[in-house]
Amino acid sequence: MACEVNSYFYKGEIMKPLIMALCSLILAVASPQIFAQKHDQLSDSTSQINENILVRGRKHDVNRVGALSIAIQPTTVITPEVMFLKNADDFSQAVTGEPGVSVLTGCSSCGFKQIQINGLGANQVTMLMDGLPLYTPVTNFYGVDALTTSGVTSIDISRGPGASLLAPGAMGGAIDVRFQDPTTTSATADAAAGNDQWNHLQFAATAVADTGKLGFLVAAHHFLQGPWDANGTGLSQSPYMRDESALMRLNGLMGTDEDWSWNVRWSHSYNEVFGASTTTNHQGATIGPADTLSTQMFVGGNVNNQFIGNPVDILEWIQTTRDEGAGALIWDSPDAGLWQLRLGYANQSQNSMYEGAQDYANIDHTLVGDLRWQTRAGAHTITLGADANSEKMNSQSVVFYQQLGITPDSYENTYGGGYVQDTWNFGPERDLSIAVRADNIHVDWIDKPGSAINNFIVAPRASLRWEFTEGLTGRLSAGTGWRAPLTFFELDHGLLNDGFDIGVTELEKAEGAGGSLSWEKGSWTFTASTYATEVTGLEYVGSNPDTTIQRPLLLSDSTKMFFLDLDFQADWFVNQWLELGAGIAHQHIPDSFKADELVAAQETEANGHVGITTKIISLSGDVQWIASRDLTPYGYGGHYNTFVDGVASDPKLTTAPSYFVINVKAVHSLSSATDIYAGAENLFNYTQAGSAHDEPHFWDSDGNFNTSHIWGPLRGRQLYAGVRVKI
Repeated sequence: MACEVNSYFYKGEIMKPLIMALCSLILAVASPQIFAQKHDQLSDSTSQINENILVRGRKHDVNRVGALSIAIQPTTVITPEVMFLKNADDFSQAVTGEPGVSVLTGCSSCGFKQIQINGLGANQVTMLMDGLPLYTPVTNFYGVDALTTSGVTSIDISRGPGASLLAPGAMGGAIDVRFQDPTTTSATADAAAGNDQWNHLQFAATAVADTGKLGFLVAAHHFLQGPWDANGTGLSQSPYMRDESALMRLNGLMGTDEDWSWNVRWSHSYNEVFGASTTTNHQGATIGPADTLSTQMFVGGNVNNQFIGNPVDILEWIQTTRDEGAGALIWDSPDAGLWQLRLGYANQSQNSMYEGAQDYANIDHTLVGDLRWQTRAGAHTITLGADANSEKMNSQSVVFYQQLGITPDSYENTYGGGYVQDTWNFGPERDLSIAVRADNIHVDWIDKPGSAINNFIVAPRASLRWEFTEGLTGRLSAGTGWRAPLTFFELDHGLLNDGFDIGVTELEKAEGAGGSLSWEKGSWTFTASTYATEVTGLEYVGSNPDTTIQRPLLLSDSTKMFFLDLDFQADWFVNQWLELGAGIAHQHIPDSFKADELVAAQETEANGHVGITTKIISLSGDVQWIASRDLTPYGYGGHYNTFVDGVASDPKLTTAPSYFVINVKAVHSLSSATDIYAGAENLFNYTQAGSAHDEPHFWDSDGNFNTSHIWGPLRGRQLYAGVRVKI
């Protein structure tokens, strides 16, 4: 199953030149002035339909550390220029270091990312694409690794339960990826290469037809990184990864008065991960001898020593393919208000081989629809809407299902309902938004009769923005969020060898409140934020009360878990060539939640930033410091380096040391359209395995091998250089 990747890559290689040729043809007929003018008029009237954007206009191009958008809901906006300075090849790199956000690696072999907000796990964070919730806990597991930053106009991060009107599952918060509106003619290409097989290529272009009623966006992306073996043991701490994606979007205007607008979008992405083994002969490694090459996997049975086993016993090979389509039809009438219909569809397939050649594959279909109406009534903007979300996941496995006879983890998840929102502008720069959703939820594990969840829930939220004086703005928000427990996949990499049973009957629920205070005074910007969240019904893997049944049980934790996130950011524009920034953040995470998490969180951290701009060169650098923390609440106390003759010994670290990581980048403009750049990520080459001598691989007390003893950086110094051209 896993070897199908080669034919798929050839398709990706053919796709890129075809897309570029098509873009060149579109650019040849560009005449953007009319379309841009009409789009700006429409955008001013429809900006309020985006969940996080204030009625009066569009977002600022936020570049200051700690600065927020003008949205009522506290929203951090990551712009393309910020992504460029971060050298962000993918989505997870783009959101790294943002207030309230932590990006963790959950497995050194498969490299999947855990994106946390306000201390809550990745399962409690909702991913939206142009405002539509097209990602699920299953597709979010590996799918976001292939999500490109090419063609993206912003990434909006909203924190707290109820952060998005269309994403009730956003218990920790919501992240919305917004794509460019093609209103002008432009093109950007970015190519770079570095050590350890690292390279990327990004391309995005927009064009407008002569009629001024049709705009076009095309984007493509390629990224490759090699495996990282800090100690030369033959076992990597960070996997080989390859991403490819393509995106097309059309925007149009219709009607005599051009009061109708529409857009359609299609994207395709492919992600391959080959982890643990450092060999570049992926196919050869997967068809190696069935018997191990040694009675031990490591010299002396110690994971810090040379690997001498069979690569098949430790490697993980995951391929994820995703096709996504979405569209919107908008009618803006002075008499009838603003009507909007949006539809989205995503089809994502995963093809995997885990340790010991255990196969697992799934196909996930998601369909989302939203219809809303909006009108102004004096100082009020009223929104009424209804939406529906349907997801079906089917899985297959020869080893698990046919040989071991385990019941598949396939499921169906549907929810839908209505919502109403009132945004009241009750004074200069003062806005209050109150909304409520009512949803009916149905979850059914297809192959397990009698295991289903049926719930009806009402979820309110409120947000207030108050500008006390010019430059001093406060925001308060409170809301309720919920999430349906779905599958073992999100808790244990898929299936457990003994199968599983379902014991959950309730939804996960969160109630939270928080706020921020932003002050811009001259060349200074300060932002302080705090969020408190209480979670009930968290799903976890427990033991079956019937001791004759060895299968684990998916249960709901009745414990009330309290989370608290505190952060402060400051930015100082010293003069026209020097910018300085600093921040600090702390997350209080309850021990009961830590015990269910796959990997230790970053609880306390500080950051710094410096930017220097001269006529010759622009320099940017940032540092992130992570404080020491106790790893035992996360279950790291049972991790060992050595397992010999049935005995585990040499315990791994249970207190993570503090560390810091520095990234730097230099950019030189050859012309107004061409930049060359060079930089380094993790400049001082600090890694958990190489610097602290604590491999992410471990044995448990029963001799089971695992790859999730992770508390620090797994990849070392990444050097790169590239060129960016903007037309």
